[in-house]
Amino acid sequence: PVVIGPMNGGLDYPPAFRRRSPLIERLFMSAGRWSASALNRLIPGKRRAAFLLVANALTRRSLPAGVCTRIIELVENGVDLSVWRPDGRSEAASKSQAVTFLFLGRLVALKSVDLLLLALQRAAREASIRLVIAGDGPERARLQALADELGLTAAAEGPGGVTFKGWLSQAEAAEQLRLADCLVLPSVHDCGGAVVLEAMCVGKPVIATAWGGPMDYLDDSCGVLVPPTGREELIQGFADAMIRMARSPQMRQAMGERGREKARAEYDWEIKVDRMLEIYRRALGPEAPAQPPPPTSPGARTAPR
Repeated sequence: PVVIGPMNGGLDYPPAFRRRSPLIERLFMSAGRWSASALNRLIPGKRRAAFLLVANALTRRSLPAGVCTRIIELVENGVDLSVWRPDGRSEAASKSQAVTFLFLGRLVALKSVDLLLLALQRAAREASIRLVIAGDGPERARLQALADELGLTAAAEGPGGVTFKGWLSQAEAAEQLRLADCLVLPSVHDCGGAVVLEAMCVGKPVIATAWGGPMDYLDDSCGVLVPPTGREELIQGFADAMIRMARSPQMRQAMGERGREKARAEYDWEIKVDRMLEIYRRALGPEAPAQPPPPTSPGARTAPR
């Protein structure tokens, strides 16, 4: 028996942001979707599979006609709780007079960090906030030039400023999350968005675009989702959310605690491994081996995974 997935795809840009997608990419995606049904007949894996695993309902709707009807929704991303853990603030962070928002990710056009800089400029007029951008990519030079133009780099470490950290290792990225007060993800085309789960594990609230992967993870108890109805609306929506978050440490704490609880309960890799093993046993049918018994003594151990 074959289990395919978790698959993740079928995501378009929001209608108001379609032009952010290069023309060649749009043509390629259209051709791929048009030919999916024909390819499914030539390559019958999805028709003959025991189960298909999809990350969300959008991916389920995007499957070609005639595939296996035994479909299970299973988010593809997970988190390692030993890496993404809350450790409290460092001394350096505690001296900051501004609430720190963090963007963590690759600097490419679809992440819409340029709109985040415009939102920061507006929000800084109403609240004491700063932005840290951790990551690298082809958009970095343009974003730094925009930050200079908006006057955001003059006070990089203080209120109303932005700091570019560049590429970070996983350990350094986790530390930046621990130092921040809130994660911001203005991406308009993220099928996954694992950084949202990482922030939740560290106990940080999240402000993200209401599109793609973040909508699978976040709810009102642990974050704010900003509808991408237009460029101006997205900028103002992020600015408003940042102001609200900056003005209410109680809201940040409550959302962070709820996000951590949710991430531990649903997205820990150990929990996801257990669910995958159960799916494999279902695929094998009645001949599947039984779950190994629990240890019978303090020194006994089950077989390693």
